[in-house]
Amino acid sequence: MKFLRTIPLIFTILYSGIVSACPPGSVLQKGNGWEGCIQSSSASESGPSWKKQWGAVATDGAKGALGASIEADSKRSAEEIALRECTQDGGENCRIKIAYYNQCASVVSSYKAIYVQSAETREAAISEGMNRCVGAGEDGCQEFYSGCSLAKRIK
Repeated sequence: MKFLRTIPLIFTILYSGIVSACPPGSVLQKGNGWEGCIQSSSASESGPSWKKQWGAVATDGAKGALGASIEADSKRSAEEIALRECTQDGGENCRIKIAYYNQCASVVSSYKAIYVQSAETREAAISEGMNRCVGAGEDGCQEFYSGCSLAKRIK
């Protein structure tokens, strides 16, 4: 008889969610007609942390000057470095052409123009810049610069 009285108690405990089959670091979440385990916030905080890294490209087309920066802590810092390098390269009217973070950038030049492009990888940035140059009907398209400022793992 005692055994028959404990069955409803066990069923109530299991049904109420007191006992969970979720792995460590996760909690049971229920919705309308569903339930599942999700990672708890304390578990996600123990994962890797990433820091943005900025890059920038500045040019003075009339003087043919280029300045670039990679792996800067901020957009402002990346732009300041690129402008300073452009001026040191002989530029008098340097302008930022692109500022980017956690990506790569390329400068593809032709006899008449430059094409600045960013993408997830160096190869993609160069390829997309070349495609734009050739697609515009330009002659002498070639990679002039490429660099990457990818996210840096800090934890």
